[in-house]
Amino acid sequence: LLYFILPADLIPDFIPLVGYLDDLAVLTTIMNSLKGEINAYRSWKETGKKERFKQSGNT
Repeated sequence: LLYFILPADLIPDFIPLVGYLDDLAVLTTIMNSLKGEINAYRSWKETGKKERFKQSGNT
């Protein structure tokens, strides 16, 4: 998050087009790492729903 807030940048944004490529690369890396975390959370949440459903006596 600080990478996008701080004025220091790998390639300054005032350079047309190229200045935003490093930002795009960082954002893509973050999104890819979050995708795995989000999928793991969804699996965990679904498992919890199934367990609660079984415990309530509904099969």
